[in-house]
Amino acid sequence: MMFPRSEWTIRQATPADRDDAARFLASAHRRHLHLDWSQPLELVGSAPFLIAQRGRQWLACLACPPDPVDVAWLRLFAVAPGAPLTPSFRKLIQAVVPEVARMGTSRISALATRTWLRPLLEDAGFAPTNEMIFFEWDGGPLDPVRQSTIRDMLPEDLPEVQAVDERAFQPPWQHSQKALEQALEAAALASVYELEGQIVGYQISTASALGAHLARLAVEPRYQGRGIGRELVLHALTALGRLGLGRMTVNTQADNLPSQRLYQSLGFRETGMRIRLYERFLHV
Repeated sequence: MMFPRSEWTIRQATPADRDDAARFLASAHRRHLHLDWSQPLELVGSAPFLIAQRGRQWLACLACPPDPVDVAWLRLFAVAPGAPLTPSFRKLIQAVVPEVARMGTSRISALATRTWLRPLLEDAGFAPTNEMIFFEWDGGPLDPVRQSTIRDMLPEDLPEVQAVDERAFQPPWQHSQKALEQALEAAALASVYELEGQIVGYQISTASALGAHLARLAVEPRYQGRGIGRELVLHALTALGRLGLGRMTVNTQADNLPSQRLYQSLGFRETGMRIRLYERFLHV
């Protein structure tokens, strides 16, 4: 069934739309979810979460609430069977741009986790700016870890951890404290590296039936090059290995050559998987 676009309306979702959102996402023809720790239904009620509908029928939805405030990641896009894919995306992006611009956001960023998403992004004025490269570690001998400098991450560490993260990365890769709280809740192992009582690095790893995933690694810039990142990765590999997780994956940016060299020096190998980053910069 096709839907005349002249009959479409677009509105902001509210918390009362949560059940309708769950049903729509379960039956959507195409669905993009951002690679992070949030669940799609948690986005309902956040702004902007826009719904394109005909009457009361959902045709498509798109969510990109800024977090941190400078970056609006495309966290969700879904379209109903029979609804036109490219016009649906274009119409929702056109509506969302002024919304995020008013919030002080300078860019909308999207990871093209599906090949069908690339032409939609390009049609809507996005351009590729980077890539995520995936690596895998399948076991092997490990150097000993200086455990005295590494301890478990605690919830009260998060403000300091977020400050390290903000200094260690450039937009759009920085995480807010809210995102790090979600990451800590989902972690199988989260650790901080301390020097003289100060957190100068951290790692967060998750676990599944497929093995471990090093979800985040950051080191205070002025302490980079001293082996702190290496110690944190070794700590994660060793600790998770004791739990029977003898495989670990990780991803990093194509332009982050020091990170790639670190993982390769520890025996990680490229998997061949890459995800392209697209961005549309806004004039604010």
